[in-house]
Amino acid sequence: MIRTDVRFMSLSWVMGLLAGATVGATAGSIMAMRTVARNIIGLTLDGLMIGIYLGLIYGAVWAAAGLLCGLAFVIAARWIKQVTLLRVYAASFGIALAIYLFLTCMRLYNEDLYFYKYSFINSLQAMRIFFAIRTIAITAVAMAAGYVNYRLLKSRPKAFLISLFLVIAFSGVIVGLGNRESEQMTAMRLPPAREVIAAPPIVLIGWDGATWVIMDRMISEGRMPNVTHLITNGARANLKTLSHTVSPEIWTTIYTGKGKAQHGICGFDYYLIPGIRRAVVPPERGLGIARLIAFALRHKWIDVVVANRSLRRSTPIWCIMNQMGRTAGVVGALVTWPAEEIEPFLITSIAGDVADRIRRGIVGPEALRKEEVFYPSDFDETAIEMILENKRWETKVGPYLYEQYRPYLFITYTNQPDGVQHLYWKWMEPQYYSDVTEADVARYGDVIENEYVFLDSILGEYLEIAGDSTTIMIVSDHGFSPTYRSLQQAGHYHGPDGIFIACGPPIKAGIELENATVFDIAPTILALAGLPVPEDMEGTVLQEMIVPEFLATHPIRKILTYETRRLTGAVRKSGVEKDIRRKLKALGYIAH
Repeated sequence: MIRTDVRFMSLSWVMGLLAGATVGATAGSIMAMRTVARNIIGLTLDGLMIGIYLGLIYGAVWAAAGLLCGLAFVIAARWIKQVTLLRVYAASFGIALAIYLFLTCMRLYNEDLYFYKYSFINSLQAMRIFFAIRTIAITAVAMAAGYVNYRLLKSRPKAFLISLFLVIAFSGVIVGLGNRESEQMTAMRLPPAREVIAAPPIVLIGWDGATWVIMDRMISEGRMPNVTHLITNGARANLKTLSHTVSPEIWTTIYTGKGKAQHGICGFDYYLIPGIRRAVVPPERGLGIARLIAFALRHKWIDVVVANRSLRRSTPIWCIMNQMGRTAGVVGALVTWPAEEIEPFLITSIAGDVADRIRRGIVGPEALRKEEVFYPSDFDETAIEMILENKRWETKVGPYLYEQYRPYLFITYTNQPDGVQHLYWKWMEPQYYSDVTEADVARYGDVIENEYVFLDSILGEYLEIAGDSTTIMIVSDHGFSPTYRSLQQAGHYHGPDGIFIACGPPIKAGIELENATVFDIAPTILALAGLPVPEDMEGTVLQEMIVPEFLATHPIRKILTYETRRLTGAVRKSGVEKDIRRKLKALGYIAH
């Protein structure tokens, strides 16, 4: 017969409830710290609110589990002495918490740490050592907590309510201290130098996901003649990227020369949570966070927005060019909606999505102007027609606008290589995948290579327009690999190198660079434009590819910053959010 000692039953249940709440609050704190670290929120009210939210939510869920655990111990009391049982309970709680924290901390480096050139931890091994040391300390605290649970709950159950409150409050403080945001940046500004030295114009072409794995093979076969011309007469490199290959973050780094801690873009999806002023990107996995987000979205407790310019906190190179009296034109670059005032023009990345809704009759043609898709509002009518008539609009509009306006800096971007490689790699290299038929290989096996041939032909158009007096640069945010989380797609989960090509009057011929990173593109462009390089950019100028004669007449100059105003404001949401999210979900980038 099961013992019916009321005091023991109450103590066991209270112990289970509070122990579960403590574990839950700790779990919530860890998820909050990961969220704060990913968003670089720092010691702010938002950081504290995230800690309290997740601490209470996880605390409640684990408290329920703790009650069930308490019931199990009441039943176990039939065979085990109560005092012994309480000691086992307290010890097991401490051990379980320690193991849980150990496993969670050891996973952090794989999900939330990024490659930064100037990080105080700059290698994976160093990261593991760092987390191991921190985990040992947390384990010791967890074991002590188990013992304190036993002592307090044995004699003074009410005292533990105070300790639980302190755990949650302390969690919020720890979250706030997770990463400090540099709020002092605006206090230390220098006006930008207005000294501009004449230099050859620049074209920056972005091919999302382009990889040397495919390009080198096609170059050797003579199928990319324009790329071959640039490499022969210029420089190439494996472009080091971030270990967490989130395209909005990487392209913003390419365009600003800064990491997420400065530019603020760190994911595809941002969540708008009541009580928190900033939109945040949660960790991708772990502790049921995906289910929690799906539940909150389903009940409309939170809202979601795709990364856009209203979330960016740093100045991109096209704005710097305008600031220094140079013209800049942008076609299709990521994280540019809503369009900002750039001379002579800027077309945001959502232009194709809005045009698709117009073609389907969902909205009228005026939507292109109402949605702030481009600047200026009285934009070139021929370009608008091209956007409406072509699904690959950026490959038609780009050469046309470049020839018509000839801006000093021209930037164009296409995400097509990334998309076709995600979806069609399995038929290009069927040996890595299952359930691939010969008929499908014959039908789809050439799709990816045909895309590269097409991109090379568009590059040829730019080369013809630009002539020999222009510096041409081609970059990708990451490479590609046939191995991925899903066995049905190729991907870039572990940060394979991207591509970098440069050719023009200031560039040495036939050189291959080492250690070029996505942080180096913006400062190198500024140096090639004869402009000062700001000290708050995290990359360096790729001097080894620049001819000495150019450096002699265009010495690399420094400036503190080009950030003359704080780029913050209300979070905006476009009218094509659902369409963009549907595409991202199909490629496996988002879950909801």
